[in-house]
Amino acid sequence: MKFFKCVFIFMAVICLMSPSFLFAGEKVILANGDWAPYLGKNLKDGGPTSHVVTLAFKEAGIEVEYKWYGESWKRAYHDALAGQKAHGTLVWSRKPEREKEMFYSEGILIPGRKTVFFHLKDKSFDWKTIDDLKGLKIGGRLGYTYGEAFDAAAEKGLFKLERTDKEIINFKKLIANRLDLVVVGLDVGEALLKKELAAEQAARIVVHPTPVRISGYHLLLTKALPGNEALMKKFDEGFKKLVDKGLFDKIMSGI
Repeated sequence: MKFFKCVFIFMAVICLMSPSFLFAGEKVILANGDWAPYLGKNLKDGGPTSHVVTLAFKEAGIEVEYKWYGESWKRAYHDALAGQKAHGTLVWSRKPEREKEMFYSEGILIPGRKTVFFHLKDKSFDWKTIDDLKGLKIGGRLGYTYGEAFDAAAEKGLFKLERTDKEIINFKKLIANRLDLVVVGLDVGEALLKKELAAEQAARIVVHPTPVRISGYHLLLTKALPGNEALMKKFDEGFKKLVDKGLFDKIMSGI
């Protein structure tokens, strides 16, 4: 009897420590970060995209708790993947290796998002194919994918891709002529120029109209937790209800 009592106590402790136990109590924990204008600890409702996720789960009667990682997206993904500190994370684009280890939401939280090149106005730049980037020095973000063709070209050394954990650093390098281009989401780049740079500095930077990539961004739940497949179905059902009610478009139109 003592043996079975010890086993029971051990299992109870494990359940209390596991995020999957929290799901049983109608609560989900998600790794989140700062990515204005979509996500942010200091933004209203955690940003419009976080607000959508919260409401979608609420439709299914599930409470959401966010663990904020600032701009440490690689760590946020790692902790979500392990399933010990969170059920999942938002928001991420599709990538083959991620699809092997994460459940993707059917609903696209950020649809049709353009990734583009920013460059100095006084430096002539044009491109149509990846080969046009040969020999250039480009600033990117740690842990980000810019599409298979771009990533493969960077890996082969067609151009030099310098990655940093904060995109504003890339813009400052651009201003200082230490980079030829910055590759970043159009909306995120424009928000950074407006918020983080002096007006005269921002005025020196322009956007090339040809997108590097157009992609959608999703909620991810780790496959390490067996309850997450059912949890994702609940989210997708709740998200569809928001879309049908027009709430998704209303919330995202405020960006």
